Amino acid sequence: VDQGNLFFAICDLAAVRQPPVMVLENVKNLRSHDKGKTWKVINESLDALGYDGWVGCEYRPRAGTSEGLGWLRRWRESQR
Repeated sequence: VDQGNLFFAICDLAAVRQPPVMVLENVKNLRSHDKGKTWKVINESLDALGYDGWVGCEYRPRAGTSEGLGWLRRWRESQR
């Protein structure tokens, strides 16, 4: 799987596994990439898989990925 087609590999997996919810990480400027065509393909692909009620969100983290996952480390430790 190449970086440019990872989303389609995820869609293939979702079609087989049919998870009730999917969470996808946003990429900077995704909505405006290729004049909005990429965003349209993503929406249409998710609709075709039956995820017609999903909501897209954008945010600016206060720190980097490692700092943002601090809650995950604490949760894992609490599960031991």
